[in-house]
Amino acid sequence: MRDASLAVDRLVAGYVKGQPIVREVSFSLAPAEILAVFGPNGAGKSTLVKAIAGVAPVFAGAVHCGGSDLAGRPAHRIARAGIGYVPQVRNVFTEMSVRENLDLAIAMRQSRGPTLAEIYELFPDLEEMGRRRAGALSGGQRQMVAISRALLLGPSVLILDEPSAGLSPRNVDLVFQSLRQLRLHVPILLVEQNVKAALRIADRAMLLSEGTVRLSASAEELLDDPAVMETFLGGGSQ
Repeated sequence: MRDASLAVDRLVAGYVKGQPIVREVSFSLAPAEILAVFGPNGAGKSTLVKAIAGVAPVFAGAVHCGGSDLAGRPAHRIARAGIGYVPQVRNVFTEMSVRENLDLAIAMRQSRGPTLAEIYELFPDLEEMGRRRAGALSGGQRQMVAISRALLLGPSVLILDEPSAGLSPRNVDLVFQSLRQLRLHVPILLVEQNVKAALRIADRAMLLSEGTVRLSASAEELLDDPAVMETFLGGGSQ
């Protein structure tokens, strides 16, 4: 884990002391990598990333990023340390314009991040939508704004919690194509229920069940193994 952008070691987390949802989870995220996290409802996926981002309590374990153990620190300190987090809901200011959302992220950042020109290169449609109210955008467009806001803060790691939730197939393709390109600039920890779509862009995958890691393998290996897909991912039809 020495060269990892993010290293999680035996993390225990939840919402009620003595009743952990995440149970001694360990993994690492390498530079320029997408690590996809799957599992059934209630497996602890969202709690895992919330704990890493500082918005769910950590009971034990370590979260190493940028040479520091961030486990249990407040969310704003974790964000300043380089972990960008895009939650599944409430990830943009809906009453503000697209440009105002982006400008606010620039005003909040503590270190150098990408320029607006670089963001527009990644998401060309955002420049044209600058004056539109974020709440009036499609689901896919809103996800682009949310991801861009996180990127403008200059993170060293980006965490996405189910970015395809509620999106049309076309918008899923649009967002995921952007993530494949984006990983060259920042490694991505991706929680996702759309199994096959995520495996097509991920480098590695991790299956979570009852708060523990049940399987860790390359994404290609999972896609090519029908038995694994059927046994662990319900056939991968999601």
